[in-house]
Amino acid sequence: MNSILIALDLDGTCLDETGRATPQLIRCLERVSEEAILVYATGREQASAMQAIDAGGLPNPSYLVSDVGNRIHRRAASGFVLDEVFGPAALVNEIVW
Repeated sequence: MNSILIALDLDGTCLDETGRATPQLIRCLERVSEEAILVYATGREQASAMQAIDAGGLPNPSYLVSDVGNRIHRRAASGFVLDEVFGPAALVNEIVW
């Protein structure tokens, strides 16, 4: 099991103003993602984040934190699946049920 977690913001950190990552960053993340849990965090919703990851040339993460931290998606064989939902709607469901 991986004991190292690397969490990075997408826009303005991994991706520049043109939506691309540098070749050096891409190579680095490809190497570390073999030994670490790679997480991208973004304010974007999941579909937009995945488009940005693909367009920017970034390797797929183990997890994606999207929607301003309200959703956590886990990489699975079939793609990314929603693992957790946070925020007002999740709290209301927890309180009511």
